[in-house]
Amino acid sequence: EGVLDLVRREKRDVRLVLNRASPRARLTGQLDAELSAMEVARVETVVRNRVAYAETLGNGSTVLDLPGSSPARVEIEALWAEIAALIYD
Repeated sequence: EGVLDLVRREKRDVRLVLNRASPRARLTGQLDAELSAMEVARVETVVRNRVAYAETLGNGSTVLDLPGSSPARVEIEALWAEIAALIYD
């Protein structure tokens, strides 16, 4: 039994996150079409494949520790805002 089957059986809401996605990859667009066909929603924020994630992990920190508005930090802040809205609204 797959995760989506479990979620549906428990009548829970689910959102998928596209992670390590490449903006130029055909697979990203194909995945959106498959999710739609399966009636599975995803969050709007797409987490891209960025060096900053590996670098901060190697340093024992996170992209939220990066100064300013690095693309990776902006992605994670946007992802959290979406998740928080789903949980708390």
